[in-house]
Amino acid sequence: MIRRFVSNVLRLGRPKGQSVKYLSLFDSPTDLSNRLSVSENFVKTFQISIHGSTEQIEIGHYWNPRTSYIVEDCVLNTKFGLVFKNGQILGDFNPREGSAQDSAAINRARSKSVKLKRLGAPNQSVYFINSLGGNYAHWIIEELPKIMFVLENYPNVQFFSSNDLPDFSLEILSILSILPTVISEPVVSVNEIILIDSCDVLWPHPVDLDRVISLSKRLTCGADLNHKHPLIYISRKKSSRSLEDESKLENYLVSRGFEVLHAEDLDFYEKLRQFSECEILIAPFGAGLTNLIFTPSKSLIIELASPSYWAPDYQVLSQLTNHRHVTVGLQATPKSNFGSAPEAIEKISQILDIELKNQLSEKKYL
Repeated sequence: MIRRFVSNVLRLGRPKGQSVKYLSLFDSPTDLSNRLSVSENFVKTFQISIHGSTEQIEIGHYWNPRTSYIVEDCVLNTKFGLVFKNGQILGDFNPREGSAQDSAAINRARSKSVKLKRLGAPNQSVYFINSLGGNYAHWIIEELPKIMFVLENYPNVQFFSSNDLPDFSLEILSILSILPTVISEPVVSVNEIILIDSCDVLWPHPVDLDRVISLSKRLTCGADLNHKHPLIYISRKKSSRSLEDESKLENYLVSRGFEVLHAEDLDFYEKLRQFSECEILIAPFGAGLTNLIFTPSKSLIIELASPSYWAPDYQVLSQLTNHRHVTVGLQATPKSNFGSAPEAIEKISQILDIELKNQLSEKKYL
């Protein structure tokens, strides 16, 4: 709620007049076939099994109209990713609760006392690439579509970033032939900067998802998929929020024909290669589940959820990308708040017995 309120304030605070140029985010003048209204309602009833019981949860969403802007002669706070003009906050590249208020005070103090470095060549727009705190899920479905939109519509853009871009971001930018200039100064002046409205967190518009999915298909077109695995488990054993005795779950799934992957160990090409032919994906709730958007339509996504850490983000993402999704609720244990392998095995086995026999009976990996 706080973030949505801040977003509305930012939208109302955008200046009017000759210093702002507008370009509708999805009504590209160069390709009218991509036209799609972003003012659409989404209502879906999910059947979710949590705490041992099944509940019906209705989730609704409304996408606000989204636009890209070019703002001339403004100030960028690179630490917080905030853009200022005439003392007003125009855009928040790194939305966090409280960041706008804190950064406003910092910006006012610095911009009044320091001669600011000017960023960007005259008559050439700048886009500041957001690190989004190094979070893979947010970067893939929120920032990457914006970057692709900028490439499509602003051919002479200059890309800049702070020095905290994660390795996966730098790898994907390299694939897109983008080498951003790193800004070391905390506050800089900008001749022209491109701002793009954001969707609500983890509510990407289908057109955003289409951009990323199209990129994945282009990159895997003609690739060697001989070593792909149709059954994949994404382990969290090397990271936080691991299940108790997760190795037991891994061993069980291997016995059922699954490949165990640690998403943090895979480069972007390898993620695309592995998930592009996946038919059943199992994973605990977390950023690794974002890779479900690279799996074929109608794939089965089995999400392991816990009462201490869960939100319907990946249920929504599965619905938007036309996947089947089952959320398996696990009970916290004295050793792990995120469930135990024995309980996961018991519940997953029931799903797999039905799915693998009825839907995949002709496959050799049964």
